Amino acid sequence: MNVRGAPLIALVALLGLSVDLVAKYGLDKDDEGVEAYIIEKIEYLKTSRPTAVNLFNAMDELKGLVKGLGGKGVVGAVKDLAERWVQQGAKRRVSGINVSYRAAHMIEGH
Repeated sequence: MNVRGAPLIALVALLGLSVDLVAKYGLDKDDEGVEAYIIEKIEYLKTSRPTAVNLFNAMDELKGLVKGLGGKGVVGAVKDLAERWVQQGAKRRVSGINVSYRAAHMIEGH
């Protein structure tokens, strides 16, 4: 996938991780391994574009959110964070947001 622009890179990273988590764990399942899995993915995603400030901001926000939940409701919280970033991007008219917004609906299967 070719994604350009720091805000859109962050959105795609959050959406991709959300889709991955929903597919792997489901929305309603709490799993002790989900926190470690997400932290591993966050660290990997941060290596993909070390100069993308928005990506680091999104991943840091996500990491704080995940650590604060202690494995309970993490997948839903990640999905909600991704959807919030999509909505914020739409308000700022981030280029490519229509594609990201449609991708956000894929998380829920709409």
